[in-house]
Amino acid sequence: MMRKKHLINSYAFLKFDFYADKVAALLVATATGAVFGTTGDMKKIRLVFVTTVDMTKIQRDNELERFLSVSYIAAAFLLVGSIACWISSVHSSLALSKKLRSHS
Repeated sequence: MMRKKHLINSYAFLKFDFYADKVAALLVATATGAVFGTTGDMKKIRLVFVTTVDMTKIQRDNELERFLSVSYIAAAFLLVGSIACWISSVHSSLALSKKLRSHS
């Protein structure tokens, strides 16, 4: 964005970019919520999963706790991606409105 203008400046492309950004942002935000929710639920019911592995209870609990912590890290990356998608969405909204104002 060093030139402050789009390479393809047609109205149809800006409209497609506007709606595609909205869809992408909603999908990434939904995935973020799903990962956070699933990880939280699994932490609550981890005792059910712990009994299926043939190790001592402390080892099983520690391994599952590490796995769920990594899941939170993945959810944090999705959250950052979601914020970036919304910033892109606002940028495409501004570009579309600027194009509409220049045509009137």
